[in-house]
Amino acid sequence: SGINAEYGVRGDNKQAAAHCHITLQRQLEAEDFDPLDWGLNCATLSQYYVTMNNYQSARHTLACASSVISNVQQSSENSSYSDESYDNEKIVKTRADIERCWIKFCVNLLKDSVADLEASDLSDKSFKNNRNEEHV
Repeated sequence: SGINAEYGVRGDNKQAAAHCHITLQRQLEAEDFDPLDWGLNCATLSQYYVTMNNYQSARHTLACASSVISNVQQSSENSSYSDESYDNEKIVKTRADIERCWIKFCVNLLKDSVADLEASDLSDKSFKNNRNEEHV
């Protein structure tokens, strides 16, 4: 939305993300949204959470995006009428965009996990070295 863009221009990404989250939540509760746009916006928000190492929120927003897109795809496949706004090509493209966000999520989670593990391993070695020096 325009407010999100304004926060982004001012460099207040945290405020923009919070506003975006609230907007998406209200749209979902009111059932007043375009599911393809909503899913893509959710996936985009997840990428902000990834940059902040907030993997729980990132996973949640990606799961919401995937669920909404799956519902659209299922209803489209089961429907006998052709709704232009949900043509198969647009659904497939949106799903692919969301799946790319999942991949980025997984890659970053693995990188951060390795870095945390290495940092933990280094601090353990440092702790053991300090204890050994004290006993010499």
